[in-house]
Amino acid sequence: MKLKVLASVGRLTAETIVPIPNDQVEISQEVDAVGEASLRVDLSRIVHFPIPDKAEVFLQVKNNHLMTREGFRVGEGSWGEMKPKAANPFVVPVGKERSPLKTEIIVEFTKPGENKYVAHTGHIRLPDTQAEVMNGGQSYFRTRRNEKSKRPVMMIMEPDGPVFEFGPMGPKSGPMAETDFSFCAIAAIDGVEKAVTYMLFDEEDEKYHDGYWEGFRNKVVSLMGKKKFSDIRDMLQSSTVEEVALDCARAFFNDRNFYSHIRKLYQQQVEEPAIEQE
Repeated sequence: MKLKVLASVGRLTAETIVPIPNDQVEISQEVDAVGEASLRVDLSRIVHFPIPDKAEVFLQVKNNHLMTREGFRVGEGSWGEMKPKAANPFVVPVGKERSPLKTEIIVEFTKPGENKYVAHTGHIRLPDTQAEVMNGGQSYFRTRRNEKSKRPVMMIMEPDGPVFEFGPMGPKSGPMAETDFSFCAIAAIDGVEKAVTYMLFDEEDEKYHDGYWEGFRNKVVSLMGKKKFSDIRDMLQSSTVEEVALDCARAFFNDRNFYSHIRKLYQQQVEEPAIEQE
């Protein structure tokens, strides 16, 4: 491993800073039923790195939209005390949910009681796995669970983007929703229609730009064969809001990748053995 050596000013000794490749650390996010988020930090691949056992471990969580940074302690005790437990991810409560589009995280190992790091990663992004089927990798919708909701699925418009809220009778998670034929073929497309309707009613075009909204907006424009969203709004000169929103939803549904996914889910559903009724 190539180490970066920095000479300290006014000292005869040199200090070694251990660079940690981003692909050696995994960080994912979990959100509970009340919206409290935790980061799961997997450090199992770096237990053999030459990091001092006395070092303490911290996360620096940066919001690139608000230009803020928060620090969180990882685990308890020193790195030497943590290493035997590193086979399992360390869970770090961080309060509110973090947007994968806006968040970057650095893992830092620092000297005890000092603000000097001895090892660190680069900027790590949270995995963006919600509703990947809509774009083969990029999310347009966030998902979360609400155990108190009586509705299986409900679409909510938020400043960071549209959110599918799942009740106890709905999909258990975003990845599970992707394999649910009814959700993809009905709820997701209804959600597209609803989201576009909200955007069309925003005549001054002041809302629905941040976070997931930007990607969603660009996808709608592309599927409709337009150059910008104002071109879609111009369709209101000869069509109603409902008609334009429905056209956008049809464009989403007819997208080759999405429609292929729907057909696959339908075929799996048809091929499932019928349950014989007594």
